[in-house]
Amino acid sequence: MRDVSIAALALCLVFASASTGRAATPHARGEGWLLRHRPSAGLAELGLHAGAFFPRNHELYGPRVAYEPLRSAGPELGLRFAYYPLAFLGLELESAVMPTRTTITDSPATVVAARGHLIAQLPYRLAPFVLVGYGALIQSSRRLGNDLDSALHYGGGLKLFVTRWVALRLDFRANATGQHGTTAGRTQHLEALIGVSVPLGRRADPRNQAVPQDRCQTAGPNACARGEGPRP
Repeated sequence: MRDVSIAALALCLVFASASTGRAATPHARGEGWLLRHRPSAGLAELGLHAGAFFPRNHELYGPRVAYEPLRSAGPELGLRFAYYPLAFLGLELESAVMPTRTTITDSPATVVAARGHLIAQLPYRLAPFVLVGYGALIQSSRRLGNDLDSALHYGGGLKLFVTRWVALRLDFRANATGQHGTTAGRTQHLEALIGVSVPLGRRADPRNQAVPQDRCQTAGPNACARGEGPRP
């Protein structure tokens, strides 16, 4: 419950800040750096991420095998897709694979994450965000067997919309799930991630659209008064 409370409080703070920022920064020509390429309602993002996974006192092993710790850090690679019905609030689905090894027998093990979360961001080009969601961690190996543990995850980070079509992202996560031991408590598996994504569904930039020339000006300053302007 403590983990959920922390994540919920962070989301509430971002909602309040995002609503204020949205009202104070309407789309306009001559936008400054902070407003250029910023996210808008109806935007989707498709991206890849990579980073490091830090398992701690895990319970990712089968019921008929002995416990063995995983290495304290390992690589992570994943794919994500998000949709933002509001500029500051979206839903993201994510999958990742974390290959690692056990520490005693040095046996290979693979952890897979499948999850979804709400993500709240400030609607600016440089956009801090927080997220909270739920999913599963799935472990498969010969040494530890197969196991699936549900996990609440939460975290935050920073996005940079480099251009209209490229965004960079930095994430820090915690996965709250069952821990090994007789106390049946909770543990936190941590993640540090970097990613790149492609924003989809952007509207055409009005600054790039040609402004039609006034018909009366084309025909001459007095043409409209005499009814001599060109007809459509």
